[in-house]
Amino acid sequence: PPRRHRLSQRLQAVAGDSGAALALTGGGVAEHSTLWQADSAELAALRWQDVGDLDAQDIAPAPLREVDPSATCFIQYTSGSTALPKGVEVSHANLMADMARMEAAWGLSPASTMVTWLPAFHDLGLIFGLLQTLYSGCPVVQMAPNSFLQRPLLWLEALSRFAGTHTAAPSFAYDLCARRNPPEARAGLDLSSLVMAMNAAEPIDPQVMEDFIAAFAPHGFRRETFAPAYGLAESTLAVTASPTGAAPRLFSLDAAALEQGRIVEAGASARTTLIPGCGTPLEDVRVAIVDPETKRRQPADRVGEIWLGGPTIARGYWRRPE
Repeated sequence: PPRRHRLSQRLQAVAGDSGAALALTGGGVAEHSTLWQADSAELAALRWQDVGDLDAQDIAPAPLREVDPSATCFIQYTSGSTALPKGVEVSHANLMADMARMEAAWGLSPASTMVTWLPAFHDLGLIFGLLQTLYSGCPVVQMAPNSFLQRPLLWLEALSRFAGTHTAAPSFAYDLCARRNPPEARAGLDLSSLVMAMNAAEPIDPQVMEDFIAAFAPHGFRRETFAPAYGLAESTLAVTASPTGAAPRLFSLDAAALEQGRIVEAGASARTTLIPGCGTPLEDVRVAIVDPETKRRQPADRVGEIWLGGPTIARGYWRRPE
């Protein structure tokens, strides 16, 4: 949702590009929609429905039906961090393939407990934080994102209270927890139940991981619990995963060589850049590091674009066949 008194360019772009006819809202969002509609033709064209106003008695249950695995399950918009958001057509088969592979990589089962504050309008929050728990049949503790931002320790308290086994967050969240919670505030925390804490959705800062481990190792958090990962909307969600039980891998590279597109291990006198590994590709997910000009694979010691293939890769962009 947009901020209360400020329109979201991303939301307007998504509403217009998708051709949406209906906006489902709740939790007090609907009362602000008249302000957004007054300032945006795209949002004014929508029918706004507060789900809190719906009577369950008036909603007829839809019978389960067979679906075509290749049919579009939903349109998932890119973050818009590098260009206007584009709608990725995720099929039912894409979604099932991605969740099956994440379940295998991170050991999810009905005995697991997910704890998440990630917003469900973000692919990591929607697919890993919510849909994955339906697929794997495990309970999930859902927190409002604002609750975490206002008091980051609530996330760790929920993990402790509900004996959470799986969670995920961007690097900044681990940084907030390490910096904004003095040792006395951490008293009573028990993070020993955690099997994996995914670190993804933005560049991973190795120093943040070290600071978090130092702060919460006395409360049962293990280095092996951190699970750096890489993914994007075009791959439904995940591309690579660090397996559970293995400590994150860090690579000390020569910074000057890296700036020239070369990958060289740092020597004792070199200016260094510490790069975290993001694990290995999920099953059947093909990864190529490619020179975008020649469209040929790069040697192992060269930087290139990441090209992907496999069952999790979506069919294309909504209304953008090119």
